[in-house]
Amino acid sequence: MPRFVSRATFVSAGAYSGATAQAQRGSLWDALKASIGLVDSARVPVTATAALTIDQCGTLEVSAAAGNVVLTLPASGLASDEAVYEITRTDVTANTLTLAAAGADTIDGAANITVLGTIKLRMPAGGTVWRVMSISGATQALARSALGISGFVTGMVMSHDDDTAPAGWIMSSGRTIGDAASGATERANADTYALFEVYWRTRSNAVAPIQDSAGVASVRGASAAADFAAHKRLPTPDRRGRVDVGKDDMGGTAANRITNAGSGVVGTTLGATGGAETHTLTTAQLANHPHGQNYGSNFGTSGGSPIGASGSLAGSSGYDTATAGSGSAHNNTQPSNVTNKIIKL
Repeated sequence: MPRFVSRATFVSAGAYSGATAQAQRGSLWDALKASIGLVDSARVPVTATAALTIDQCGTLEVSAAAGNVVLTLPASGLASDEAVYEITRTDVTANTLTLAAAGADTIDGAANITVLGTIKLRMPAGGTVWRVMSISGATQALARSALGISGFVTGMVMSHDDDTAPAGWIMSSGRTIGDAASGATERANADTYALFEVYWRTRSNAVAPIQDSAGVASVRGASAAADFAAHKRLPTPDRRGRVDVGKDDMGGTAANRITNAGSGVVGTTLGATGGAETHTLTTAQLANHPHGQNYGSNFGTSGGSPIGASGSLAGSSGYDTATAGSGSAHNNTQPSNVTNKIIKL
């Protein structure tokens, strides 16, 4: 039997509700603690950023009322015992509560997860992945949002038909991200680091030019972490009025369907942009074609032979062709539906 367990391990939440459930769970927990030495961290609520210890397994209450809280889970499971947390957020403020995995560990494949209500996690003995057993929010909408957050990873892009990005996401507006002191224009917060690292690593400075906290062009430092700590900021992809296309090679052989020579877009460069809403044709882009002829008043014959045979133009050595068209740009836009594009932090 594992030593570190949560109350939910022994009491089915579906069988109890309200004050009765709370009292029964509390009594059972106290009895278990007394009999086998369980640690009940619910007696010591957490109110600030901290690194959790393996001895804090069990039911943990957290309040982010005083500010954002980041809890780092213990690194890797014990060799012989599983670890289980049931973490409940007790405040209803706009501040964030984030669980972060330590080292190379993950939370169901992600580096971190935002907690909106209650989350239950389990780390198998000797494991490196925290498994989310259940997650909920204070309301049905928050619960749906929490479940959605647990299923997405940093850098994912989605369409969104609301005017504002949901919690844990930002608009793909071309504005910048960085820490709280960076002066970033899309989001200035510590929770942008994971996305900052993705763009720092996958995009050159030519594609995503880094800026200092005043918005002045800067140079990249030794690492994403160093630049983030120096309060620098990076621009997000500017998807305003643009559509996405698949990268031409996607880590393999280039398909040569989106090329600089053909479209003006370097299809093998992540984050490259190009294209235009309208286009004016050049002469070189016109199909080969004949022109009609308008002859002037000096048109005639010579020696009784018509022009086109062996005759010549009487009194003239040339002629003009007719003109048509305006030279205006034409619509170059596919049938489209306007929506917002959001990126997962």
